[in-house]
Amino acid sequence: MLWVPAGLAHGFLALEDQTIINYKVTHVRVEKDEFSINCLDPSLNISWPKLSHSYVMSDKDRNAINLKEYQNEFQKK
Repeated sequence: MLWVPAGLAHGFLALEDQTIINYKVTHVRVEKDEFSINCLDPSLNISWPKLSHSYVMSDKDRNAINLKEYQNEFQKK
């Protein structure tokens, strides 16, 4: 079990086929308030495992902005 505080960027990587991830949330999803930071952004310096096949990602995650773009948008608000 892992607790992720509200507003904290997070993601999941399943290393086995047929993995199921269940999670609970503190309030109803508000899609317009969601955003994604590209998990493959080199500035995050994440050492992702090398796989024999490509990662399966949602369109939302595949088209996500990098961290610098997010920081620039956040500073405008």
